[in-house]
Amino acid sequence: MKPNFSVIGAMKCGTTQLYHLLRQHSDLFMCDLKEPGMFADSLDEQRWDWYESLFVKGKDKTAIGEASTAYTYNSSFSAPRIAKHLPDAKLIYITRDPLMRMESHWMQVCRNINQRDVHLRRWYFIRELSKTVSISKLASIRSISVPTENTSGTSDLVLFLKDLVAQQEATIEKCFEFLGLEPKVQIHNSIEYQNKSVGLHFPGKLQQYLLRVKPLYRITKKLPKTLTKPLARRLSRKIDARPTWDPEVRQWAIDQLADDTQQFLELYGKPPDWWPC
Repeated sequence: MKPNFSVIGAMKCGTTQLYHLLRQHSDLFMCDLKEPGMFADSLDEQRWDWYESLFVKGKDKTAIGEASTAYTYNSSFSAPRIAKHLPDAKLIYITRDPLMRMESHWMQVCRNINQRDVHLRRWYFIRELSKTVSISKLASIRSISVPTENTSGTSDLVLFLKDLVAQQEATIEKCFEFLGLEPKVQIHNSIEYQNKSVGLHFPGKLQQYLLRVKPLYRITKKLPKTLTKPLARRLSRKIDARPTWDPEVRQWAIDQLADDTQQFLELYGKPPDWWPC
């Protein structure tokens, strides 16, 4: 059993929220595992059996899908594989203001690096990240779905996080209609915002030390989670606000993204000032 649609990205653009909202339709199935990332990894026979097993429970549904942001993050690798193995699959791509996307990704990465090095690494990190999240990822979506010359075609749907937040019902209806489902379905709006960056906890200095010393790390892994989870929370640091930009770095990022951003917004019917950059 293979999926007939996929949410392919972008990372930190609301894919987890979209995933939970789409799953509420009675004629739609999305595998329990978000981010299976099948086409961003090696395609051996054993993995195929595992991948297809994810969708067995949805065999009677009209829309059967998954969500893997790695497909656009590693688009040069994933695109030809999706085109070959899922040629008829519909693709959903949700995006947001690229500067805000970078901020959210940065906060997530902060959990995995030494806090003392944050300011030293920020310039390099943002420079590199701005290259990987360029709006020219559109080219990869198009190479997968082969849309018509003047539109995004019928096999892919581009969404904006700004619309999902401001017009959730209309945006989800658009998705259902795109997938050939009854669009007027009651969706619960009470789902807590998923995978948000502000409020994340990342290791404090003592916790980082415990993670680096292997004998201590092995001991903590043997302890019950009822003990280690509260302790880890007490030793961690909380991200209370979005990061601030060095003005020079921010302007550099805007300059790098400007042309792609404007082309993207124009193509999908958004005004030039839809995003600040």
